[in-house]
Amino acid sequence: MPNLITATRCLANLPPLAPRWLWKDRLPRGKIVLLAGPSGSGKTFIALDIAARITTNKGFPEPVPCNLPPATSPPAQSTAHLVDFSAELAAATANKSPEEQHAKNCGSVLIITPEEDLIDNIRPRLEAAHADVDKVTATTDLQIENLKSCTDQIKDLKLIIIDPLSFLVANDDESPHIAPKLFDLYQHLFANSVSILALLPMHPGRADPLHRIPGINSLAPFASIIYAASPDHREENTKPNRRVLIQLKNSLSPIAPAMAFNIENSAVTWAQDALPDENADAIITTPRRKPGPDPITLDQCTQWLYEFLAPNPRPQAEVVEAAAIAGYSYRTLRRAKDELKVQCKRENEGHWLWRVHPTQLEYDSFDQMTDEVLRMKFPPPV
Repeated sequence: MPNLITATRCLANLPPLAPRWLWKDRLPRGKIVLLAGPSGSGKTFIALDIAARITTNKGFPEPVPCNLPPATSPPAQSTAHLVDFSAELAAATANKSPEEQHAKNCGSVLIITPEEDLIDNIRPRLEAAHADVDKVTATTDLQIENLKSCTDQIKDLKLIIIDPLSFLVANDDESPHIAPKLFDLYQHLFANSVSILALLPMHPGRADPLHRIPGINSLAPFASIIYAASPDHREENTKPNRRVLIQLKNSLSPIAPAMAFNIENSAVTWAQDALPDENADAIITTPRRKPGPDPITLDQCTQWLYEFLAPNPRPQAEVVEAAAIAGYSYRTLRRAKDELKVQCKRENEGHWLWRVHPTQLEYDSFDQMTDEVLRMKFPPPV
């Protein structure tokens, strides 16, 4: 139980401090950041790109907002600028040589991940991102006390990546209590301003993006920033491999603009323009697809049914059998029948007769519907 005499303070005795950043408005120093996304969304690529920039003191990309007025837009040859590390680091190294400043500003990264991913996954991607692998340490030790000891031994540690967060409690009976274990590690690192970037899955669906993250109710209170990585599902997006990084929560600054990126040569390539401000759901939620057959198949079946019924009406059983031989399912045939507004009449023999409505064909009788007119009205699919 904490000592209330030391744990309880009057806020007037605490100095107000502005947030300190590794990546301005996106990755705070000494805080917990969650990065969620479905499989294949590029979460690990993003984490390792951040690690590479920290280990080499390479600036972080900051896209130019797309809604800037033309007069204030930057020149075309400089469409993005780089955000440096915190100003106090620059001041601390002002009197040092460039080599000393570079070495001072670079930081180390600790990656907590399964061992089987290190050789064929983590290491190649770090190389592709041009990271200084001498400043990257990986561990598969899941004991909190051992992790604390490991962090104490790493000089200039700035970031811990947990990929995935569920690995922290792998083979642990306390798996529902992952948040306390994460917070325990965070408290140990707080004095040294070490950031924690934890990767999580995201369930598919159309619910609120935050609610699609497993265990978010217990994790969200500890996270200063929560991200979602996803393919770009906007209708206007014409690039099938385009992905996005969107902030779902930011308790330290206004929500930063969404960023687009691609995976090229096993590394992240950030887009230079920010995505327009809009509902995150429209970007990261898979659009609802209308039930039914493939549109091209439906068009082909519709044309086939037109040609099959145009000469004269046919019994339903005959139409269904001929459609199956032509390779069309009964479901597709029914949709084509609805598209053509096919008339159905019950004959005295008990079977149903199908015919195309004359007004639908814009002719008085089926005899006027020649093969040439059919093909003009319903050209073969390309």
